Amino acid sequence: MHHIKTTKEKIRKLSIQKQLLTADAKPTIYEVFKQLGCVQLDPISVVAPSHELVLWSRLGNYNKQELEDLRWKQKMLFEYLAHAASIVLTEEFPIHNWKMQRYKSTGTKENTSLNNWLSKIKDHKEITKQILQELKQHKQVLSKDLGDESHKSDTASRWWSGRYVPNILYALWLQGEVAVVGRKDKQKLYGIAEEFFTANTPQENFTDEQLTRHNILRSLQILGVATPKQIKNNYTRNRYPTFKKTFEELLQEGLIIPVEIEDYNYVKKESWYIHSNDVEALENVNNTFEPTTKLLSPFDNLICDRDRLETIWDFSYRIEIYTPPKKRVYGYYVLPILHEDKLIGRVDLKKDKTKDNLNVVNIYWENLFVSKTVKETVITTLTELQTFLGLKSLQLPTNF
Repeated sequence: MHHIKTTKEKIRKLSIQKQLLTADAKPTIYEVFKQLGCVQLDPISVVAPSHELVLWSRLGNYNKQELEDLRWKQKMLFEYLAHAASIVLTEEFPIHNWKMQRYKSTGTKENTSLNNWLSKIKDHKEITKQILQELKQHKQVLSKDLGDESHKSDTASRWWSGRYVPNILYALWLQGEVAVVGRKDKQKLYGIAEEFFTANTPQENFTDEQLTRHNILRSLQILGVATPKQIKNNYTRNRYPTFKKTFEELLQEGLIIPVEIEDYNYVKKESWYIHSNDVEALENVNNTFEPTTKLLSPFDNLICDRDRLETIWDFSYRIEIYTPPKKRVYGYYVLPILHEDKLIGRVDLKKDKTKDNLNVVNIYWENLFVSKTVKETVITTLTELQTFLGLKSLQLPTNF
C-alpha cells in the first residue's frame, strides 16, 4: 500500500495550519467553527471563558456580539456534546442528532445508562413532564427558576426538593428534547428544542456506517496527521460505531493514506495516517507555514488530546484546577505558549478586576535559554490579551 514519509516538525506545522493558528490565517468567527468542528465550553473563567480564548487565539480582538448573534439569532451554532460539551455547527445537526437518538432509543447503551441514572430519582417521569410543560409555557427558563414558587403548582412541590431539575434537564438535553436557547449572566437558558431550531436545520438520518465515514474523514482533516486513537478522541468522541470496518474501506479507497514519521520512535505499534486531500499540504508545509506567537486556552482544540500533545510536541500538560494549591507545579489556570511550531512555555494568569489588570503570576519556559526577542513577542501577545479582556494594564512578575 502506498505511503508517504514525513517528520514530526512537518506534522506540527500542518496541525497548526489546520487549527488556524498561523500568521496568515484570517478566518471569520464562523469559519473557525467550520474548520474546528467544535469549541469546548467550560464554566471556569479565571481569565475568560475558554471558548472566548479559543476564538481570540485565532481572531485577535473579535466582536463578541457577532458570536452571540451566530448562536442565538441566526442559530448557526448550538450547544451539544462533541469530545466534550461544546459549541457545534447547526449544519452538522445530523451528526449530533444520531447521538440524541441513541439516548432516546430503547436498547442502546446510552439509553440504558441514562435510564439507570434517572431511575434513582423518585418521580422522575412526573418531574420531566412538569419541566417540559413549563418550558413550553415560558419559552426561556433558567434551571434554578424551574419549579420555583412562581412556576410550580402546590402538588408539584415535592418533585423539586433535592434539586433534581438540573439532572433531568441534562438528560433531556442529551436526548435533544430541550436545548440551550440563550445565556443570562453565563447561566444557561433552556427551551424546547423543536422551537429553537429553525425549519432549515438539516434533518437527514445517518446510518452507523455513514456517520462513521463522515466522522473519520472530518476528524482526520481537522488534525492533519493522526493515529486511529487520536481520530476517535477528536471531534465527536464515541461516535465511530463501525470504526474498524469503515477505516479499512477508506484505506482501500485511497482516501486515507499511511504516513511514516522518519524521526519518530515507534515504541508503541502505532500507525499514522493522512487524508488524501492533505498530502500536498503536508509536503509543502515548510514553504507555506507562517509562524506566529499564540497563547492557548487549557481546553484549546490543538492541545486537548494530551497524549497527542506529548507525542508530537514533547510537551506535558495537565490542568491543575483541582489539584491542591501546595501540590500544583505551575498554577491554577495556565496557558501554553505556542511560538512558531513549538510550545515554548506556559503562563499562569489571573484577571484582577479590582486593580483592572491582567496579572501574570508566573511564566515557565521549557528551555533555560529564551531570547530577549521571543520574550518581547510573548509580552506583546499578553498585552493583546489584556486589551481583549478590556483591562487597563499588564502586571508582569518581577523575575521576568
